[in-house]
Amino acid sequence: MSPIKDTRSTVRIVLLALAAGISSFLMLQNDSPEQEERYTPPSLGLAYFIKGAEMSGTGKDGKTLYRLRADRAEQSPDNDHINLTNIALSYEPSADVPWDLFADKGKIPPDGKLVELSGNVLILSKSAGKTETSIRTTQIDLFPDKKLARTNKKVNIMQNGQNVKGTGMDAYLDTSEVKILSNVNGKFLP
Repeated sequence: MSPIKDTRSTVRIVLLALAAGISSFLMLQNDSPEQEERYTPPSLGLAYFIKGAEMSGTGKDGKTLYRLRADRAEQSPDNDHINLTNIALSYEPSADVPWDLFADKGKIPPDGKLVELSGNVLILSKSAGKTETSIRTTQIDLFPDKKLARTNKKVNIMQNGQNVKGTGMDAYLDTSEVKILSNVNGKFLP
């Protein structure tokens, strides 16, 4: 072998060794504890989600009071609320509440004492042999245990061709007592 080839090989080996040494040094510098502390693992964005969800609420006696069905229920890790879509809520027959509730969206806070319904909210009577009554609004706070639906939004109540509108409402679902709070306007046909 010629001395030129030996020199070239030696230079290459030295350069490779030098490059490896510099790379190792740089990697050790970048692997500092400060960077480890700043690392946050990636978030999936949801704690859970359920398609075709069904939930039950119980009364003080421990028996099922109502059933809530939703096309989707989800909870994110940064929020303890349960978010719902396409909701139908029905009280059990033993609760003697002649109303069903429907909404596009809803939210249940962590304590579970409230169901916030929004988007095309419909409260529909289900008494057999009686004229159907419907209540429409954009938002309702439902307190299922108290059998109370409350809103400060505009409401429209229809029964047997009669139409009453107003702003704000307290509806006591077990007694079917509905109070419109302001701006009451009605149309009654004989």
